Amino acid sequence: MFRFDPAAQCKLAKVDLSSAALKLGTPHAAPAQGEHADVDASYEFACVDAGKAGHVDVGLFGFNQIKRVQVQLVLPGGQFKRELKRPAQRIVLTQ
Repeated sequence: MFRFDPAAQCKLAKVDLSSAALKLGTPHAAPAQGEHADVDASYEFACVDAGKAGHVDVGLFGFNQIKRVQVQLVLPGGQFKRELKRPAQRIVLTQ
């Protein structure tokens, strides 16, 4: 689902999922009838050299129901947020 710039040598370290609709984790309140259902996910990656990561490709839009993805990143150079909307799939990590 996530493909980092190979130069950074990143590997998945931790995943945390929560969703009231799917009965996962400790989600926020369940959606009312007819509302959309959120899935909150947190992915942590360990990288040999995170400073070399110039981008990450997000492959979540293979799921037709996903229209946008909100991303929060913590990198050696600081923290930032990005939002991807279909069909965009690349987050540039260099500023």
